[in-house]
Amino acid sequence: PTSLLMRCNAMFFLDEELAYLTPDVYQEKRAVTVRHLEQGDHHIFVRFVQSPFRCDILEDSAEARQNVTGVKEQRRGDMLLVLSDSMMSQVVEGRLASPHIAIPVVNAMPSPLVLDGAELAVGPTGLLLSMSSGQEEVVLAP
Repeated sequence: PTSLLMRCNAMFFLDEELAYLTPDVYQEKRAVTVRHLEQGDHHIFVRFVQSPFRCDILEDSAEARQNVTGVKEQRRGDMLLVLSDSMMSQVVEGRLASPHIAIPVVNAMPSPLVLDGAELAVGPTGLLLSMSSGQEEVVLAP
């Protein structure tokens, strides 16, 4: 199968899918879809609520990943597609109000991924990384 990265500005679905895929209506590069298609004819169905309709449909590559997400240094074939957004707590009196941060990712593989750990490769001094209690495994559907 060919791996495609898709980002459209209106709700759409592909072939026989039963649910619309989330549009990137504000052009924030957060609503990215990964699909793995066999060779042949495929159809994209669009709910036209915005004109003009725009849709980036790119074969997975480092350049395509940067184009649809805005995040540099991603490689074709990496299991996770990193999105440009992140969420962390406010700093209050020089300290984080919450110890949690979220880094949104999309499973770029054709099957579910099970994350059973995480490791901080580069970060500021004193920052530690651990899985949340009760979440020894996290499953990311394709």
